[in-house]
Amino acid sequence: MLILLLKTDQERARLYLYEQNHKLAEHSWMAGKNLAETINLEIDGFLSAANKTLNSLDGIGVYGGPGSFTGLRIGISLANALAYAFKIAVVKSNGSNWRQQALKRLNRGDNEYIVVPDYGVPAKTTAPRK
Repeated sequence: MLILLLKTDQERARLYLYEQNHKLAEHSWMAGKNLAETINLEIDGFLSAANKTLNSLDGIGVYGGPGSFTGLRIGISLANALAYAFKIAVVKSNGSNWRQQALKRLNRGDNEYIVVPDYGVPAKTTAPRK
């Protein structure tokens, strides 16, 4: 099972590629405010360097938070979109051992279908008009 893991809660975004529980590759870059512009290119380059493609993925794990509102939103939205487009499982996990949790869940066949971020505090959004 080929699994891509994403962590986009901080300025430095991180990608991990696992086959079962064996880490094949790891990559990070200073995404900062350019995460939305760079993440797709970084994933393509990362997979290409490992001689893999998006089509070869069996699952995606994503860090669910807490962390940067925008970073989590971008990373989780992308994970959900890729999982839907390629008909593969997606899960989120939190905490310092989030990668091991995500791998365990994906390897046993879990699928959340749609992951929702855990921001750590309520999102500061405008209340709907009445």
